[in-house]
Amino acid sequence: MSVSGQTGNAAPASVNIPITIANAPSAGTLYSTVTYGGDSVAVGAVNWQSKSSGALTIAFALPSQLGAGSFSETISLNVCTDSACAHPIAGAPASISVSYTVTGSALPPVSFDFLNPPASFAATTSETSPESTNLTFYIRNVPPAGLYLFLTQPRGGFITGVSDTVERDSAGDIIVTLTFALVSPASLGSGYFNSSVSVDVCYDQACNRPVAGSPVTVPIYYEVNLTQSIEYTLVSSAMGGLSDVAYDSASQKLYATSLAGYPPGASGAVVQFDPATGTALNQATINDSLATIAVSEDGTLLYAGSQTNPTVYRLTLPNLQTDISIPLGSISTPGGSDPNVAGQMAVAPGQAHTLAVALAHPTGPNFSQGIALFDDATELTQALTPLGRYASADFITWSATASTLYASRFSYQAPQDQEIDILQANSSGLSVQTAFNLTGSSDTVGAIVYDSGNLYESSGVVRDAASGAVVGQIALPDPGNVSPNPFFILCVTPDSTNERVFVLTRNRQTSRLVLLVYALPSLALRGTIDLGYDSFDVNVTTRMILWGSQGVAFNRNGLQILSGTF
Repeated sequence: MSVSGQTGNAAPASVNIPITIANAPSAGTLYSTVTYGGDSVAVGAVNWQSKSSGALTIAFALPSQLGAGSFSETISLNVCTDSACAHPIAGAPASISVSYTVTGSALPPVSFDFLNPPASFAATTSETSPESTNLTFYIRNVPPAGLYLFLTQPRGGFITGVSDTVERDSAGDIIVTLTFALVSPASLGSGYFNSSVSVDVCYDQACNRPVAGSPVTVPIYYEVNLTQSIEYTLVSSAMGGLSDVAYDSASQKLYATSLAGYPPGASGAVVQFDPATGTALNQATINDSLATIAVSEDGTLLYAGSQTNPTVYRLTLPNLQTDISIPLGSISTPGGSDPNVAGQMAVAPGQAHTLAVALAHPTGPNFSQGIALFDDATELTQALTPLGRYASADFITWSATASTLYASRFSYQAPQDQEIDILQANSSGLSVQTAFNLTGSSDTVGAIVYDSGNLYESSGVVRDAASGAVVGQIALPDPGNVSPNPFFILCVTPDSTNERVFVLTRNRQTSRLVLLVYALPSLALRGTIDLGYDSFDVNVTTRMILWGSQGVAFNRNGLQILSGTF
């Protein structure tokens, strides 16, 4: 069957097609169904005059609803002896092909776009009521016949319902607002949770003709953070230039070094803090820009390394009295002699007078001078030479004993090399016992921390300290549909006593500082803390340490001190 029309004119005249049933039963009832799925047919219905005869009436859509073009569809007529049409009569169903040609003006293509995908919601674990979040999108060039919108949500998960409101703007476009009903944050617990909703926009109710680009899967993100004053406490100090932080378990105090050139009060000093309040209690002014700090296990000695001078200052605790100065020497360069500085320091476990120093260069990060071991102010004979000519300052961490030191080392040329070394420490100094070469691997390593037989890298990799084998990888959560993942790791600090590991991160997309808490040994995310906008100081290297029985502290945006079972 072929019909035609022109936009602006009436629809083609309806067509009546006679129907004859051969050998119609004298008893019982015949049932019929008419199905069609395109846009050209507006109505298809059967009118029976008797058990053996009737007519199929076909009415066509207005040409203005279709726009110029050729449209075709198939009408199916089924006649059955039962209402469910499980038993069609012989010859049923019958099919009729319809070809509808419309001349005149074409309709502009329908399009739809989301204003701010994805939908997201942020809350805290203290919120016990169900929540909701919205997502809005526009449908443009809506045809006169209208459109159909279908929403599909996954079963289960945190979305309990979806509703929509539809309105037109002054241009005639449709604005659709989807409202997602969500479970309460408290029922989810802390973490990042992902779901989605599928949106179909179609020309017909059966959705046989979807709009171009349909369906669209819209991701929904739910962020639930731990609640301050319930799962954790937070105190802080806004003191500027705090370059490193350490904890003395004997006095139960935090200590921080500060760089020179900051407002008076703590410039070039060692400052003692009360971790319960964040209050500065005492300080020793060194009159040098201090970049690194280390405290002995017994709480008797504190070491502070200069940022620019070849000196480590030792102070006695808890009174912060100057004790001795440890000279780090210098190196010969084409331009003359440059001082060695302490890139990182670590006091040997149980030996307050033994200090390992990763030597660096004050004019840039790519000039390591190796690792030296000191007994008081005396450098032991056997030092570890630089890995290469252009080597970053090494990262070091002691094992549980003073006989083994671990080092993360990287040289980007002459030669290119990357490795984790197990170093033997004795009265002669340091020597490489085992080297795990990682050159060419995807592991960037960075800083390392030893805890209970494992090494935790700032890359998120966890290694067996004895074999070097990878035993785990910290997976950063997905807070949104951003690629690559916007989180990057600043520090990793294990706390095996409380079966957790802290990961301090920054979200590149939002510039917010986030503390992630993972369970040990599974490395499953068990809590998140949003610490607000990250206005970090580019002159300061972020360090994170444990304090007390349940605390963690770091020197970013001042001094941040947290504690709790989170």
